[in-house]
Amino acid sequence: MRVFHRILTRLFSRRDEGAAVAEYAVALLLIVVLTIAIISLLGGSISSFFESASNTI
Repeated sequence: MRVFHRILTRLFSRRDEGAAVAEYAVALLLIVVLTIAIISLLGGSISSFFESASNTI
């Protein structure tokens, strides 16, 4: 969580240069895209795992 806070703080800091802000925006975008891709790929497996666990209970 500290990493995201640090990134957001630097993104909206007025003393950073424009290039640095763009780099942080690209890094944040990459993290978001990778997270969505991983959740999409593993979503079915995770869903069936919890469905199986709930049926067992």
